[in-house]
Amino acid sequence: MPRPLLPLVIALIAGIATGYFLRLPDLPLLAAILLIFSFLFLSLIKNRASLILPLTACALFILGILNINYSLYRIPEVSHVVHHISKEKLTLEGIINEDPQESPDGKTVVVAARAIVKGDNYIPAEGLIMLSVPLPDVPLKYGDLIRMKTRLRMPHNFQNPGSFDYAKQLRGRGILVRGTIGNSSDIVLIREDQGNIFKMGLEGFRDRLRKIIAENATTPQREIILALLLGEKKLIPPTISEVFKRTGTSHILAISGLHVGMIASFSIFFALLFMKASPFLLLRFNAINAASFFALMPVAAYACIAGLGVSVVRAAIMIIVFLVAVLIRKEREMLNTLALAAFIILLFTPSALFDVSFQLSFAAVAALILTVPVLSNICTKSDADSGMIAPSLSGKVARHILLFIFVSLSATLGTLPLIAYYFNGISTVSLPANCVIVPLMGMLALPVGMAVIIATPLSTALAALLVKAASFFVETAMIAAGFLSSLPGAFLTVTTPSLPEIACYYLLLAVII
Repeated sequence: MPRPLLPLVIALIAGIATGYFLRLPDLPLLAAILLIFSFLFLSLIKNRASLILPLTACALFILGILNINYSLYRIPEVSHVVHHISKEKLTLEGIINEDPQESPDGKTVVVAARAIVKGDNYIPAEGLIMLSVPLPDVPLKYGDLIRMKTRLRMPHNFQNPGSFDYAKQLRGRGILVRGTIGNSSDIVLIREDQGNIFKMGLEGFRDRLRKIIAENATTPQREIILALLLGEKKLIPPTISEVFKRTGTSHILAISGLHVGMIASFSIFFALLFMKASPFLLLRFNAINAASFFALMPVAAYACIAGLGVSVVRAAIMIIVFLVAVLIRKEREMLNTLALAAFIILLFTPSALFDVSFQLSFAAVAALILTVPVLSNICTKSDADSGMIAPSLSGKVARHILLFIFVSLSATLGTLPLIAYYFNGISTVSLPANCVIVPLMGMLALPVGMAVIIATPLSTALAALLVKAASFFVETAMIAAGFLSSLPGAFLTVTTPSLPEIACYYLLLAVII
């Protein structure tokens, strides 16, 4: 089956990777891409179909380099705050343009600078500042116009070989400077509600959710529910994060394609139940298409409630692309659909390629697409060889359980080298842990959490009851995770695999499949 998007996405990825590790000048690249477009135009006129794909791939390779160059190396304007870095403290004004990220050490906010204040003079300024506020008693929220006194500095990396390039990751987000607030007198609220009206309303609703969750769940269940619903995983105690890491289930704590996919699945399930109750709807509409279309709304709503963070938006795009594929009857082209989702994300945010959550999400989904059908066919062939035509109820249940195990095994195989590379460890209990913890958190706690979101504007009492139910499922999952993580040899520390070793692993996995 032809998959034309795969080589094109691979070309784009190769270009982004090349530009990330090698700083190449823009002018020769622009000349090269114009030349390629000329050849592509001639190929279309002369009907040379065999040249279109390779020329398009070459164009995307160069486009990938130019895209990452713009993301990482664009020259700031003269008024950018990066030109005011010094050893002296500056007084600046700016608007908080993202929801503050809270942690046990305080808050981290991204401030869009508006002016530098020197006496009675206001010097117009621009640029994003990553501001650390290690003061838990300072109330800050999205849309606040603040005046701050801080020393601006360039973000820096830890000097460990092969460590995560934090400075480059911030540059990819457009953040070139950092600052720290030393005491509460260095930050003053000037005005509230200076942000986008829609986002301010959304943040108000998120604050209401936080309050209901805080009042009806105890720690650490409270922090885990906040991570599942609002994407605020930094508040999870380190000891709890370590337990989930040792069981290979840390992915359940960070909103990803798994969470958004669960929301879509449950939305489709309930939409189908509703349609089956109405013969009129079944006769008038295609049930699968109608349910998939309906699922677009809960997915978009969940992405908004979760804060529209970078990883949340990426996950939502991935699932929306899959739902649209179902609507246009391309559901069998799953690899092309996955490639299209990656293409859209990387075209607009090329630095996402180097984000751990992006790599893990796409590696897991690709592994599911490629391996689950193979494992499922082996099971089906076994049934056929045994002469089983119509399996019994117990057989159907056993097959669904086996299929779920296959899904967990496939995701584990797809992400194993990446987990070893980034976390220097492998969980030996990952398969049983995922088979227990993912249903508890993803199939029970998360849907109940979504019900909390729906119930909050309708009934605070009902929302509180649902929070307690979600807390019970989270606590049960924590007990299971604690037991599995305590087993001898549950987590093995490994040396960081090299990139060629990772490539060999995936090549071997592809050969086996």
